[in-house]
Amino acid sequence: MSASDDDESYVWPTGLGNMTLDMLPGHLRDTGLHYAHRALEQYSAWDDLQLLDAAVAIGSAVELLAKAILSDVDPVLLLDRQEDRKSLMLLSGEAAHPKGINPNPLTVKSISATKAVNRLTDLGLVKWDKTDDVVFDVRNAATHMGLVSPEMVQVAVVAMVGFCDKAREYFGKGEIAWWGVANIDIATKMLAGAEKRLALLVAGKFSTARQVLARHREEGLSADLQDAILSSKAEEEPSLLAELAGRLPCPVCAYSGWAIGFSRVDRALEPGSLEAMTGADMDVWAFQCHVCGLVLDGYEQILECGLPEVLHLDHQQST
Repeated sequence: MSASDDDESYVWPTGLGNMTLDMLPGHLRDTGLHYAHRALEQYSAWDDLQLLDAAVAIGSAVELLAKAILSDVDPVLLLDRQEDRKSLMLLSGEAAHPKGINPNPLTVKSISATKAVNRLTDLGLVKWDKTDDVVFDVRNAATHMGLVSPEMVQVAVVAMVGFCDKAREYFGKGEIAWWGVANIDIATKMLAGAEKRLALLVAGKFSTARQVLARHREEGLSADLQDAILSSKAEEEPSLLAELAGRLPCPVCAYSGWAIGFSRVDRALEPGSLEAMTGADMDVWAFQCHVCGLVLDGYEQILECGLPEVLHLDHQQST
């Protein structure tokens, strides 16, 4: 069902009960922060659909938090065009039409995300660098064309965190209350700027895996039953393709995960022979855990998280 031009069924400004216009900044702040948390949970994901979610969340977090600050100064600052009378009525707090025809809040039009951050800069509230527009570039590519670049998402999420922290300072919130226990470590590392890009990527994957593990442990099962279920998940076959796979403890959840790689065979032996496979040393290029969902791909990520670069296999481990 589409929104009609005039409808009282949706409560302005949030649709959540009898709220007033002065609650709009808090509503925009909380929804923007929700998207920021979602971006931090998804930006290092292996799955392309999760990366698309992260890209959308990155741009949405910045836009909503920018509008939260503007509306805190004056909601009219969100108005895009003066001739848009219905949006003007809503954003000025004059939603009651003299003839009893109330504008539908779902049709309100506000300024674009780019205009919002530029308006903040013009007001001297938050500094916005042109290179930070990458947060909107990744969102637009994901939203309009279903496209996502992992490399651009990694750059954009750092810019998002920087802007979100400026919003945190504006609203006078503490770091733990703002980022949450699950995201405070990775957000702090991004803000410090001293970590290498690889370290940030691995830290993001660890953060996401810890949250997945925490959700498993919140299912209300007894410790023994929970351990049995998670141990069973750990035994699932690896989904990553490679010549060999061996078991290694997961650096996040400590359950058995899969090290994926290729054998260091004696070139004098026939490739694929049992003699070559048995007792082979495997070059580890990836790791997968079915319990917490951790996926590491590439030698650099393996070394960054402290897993061995080479794993000695017995015949039973080779696949």
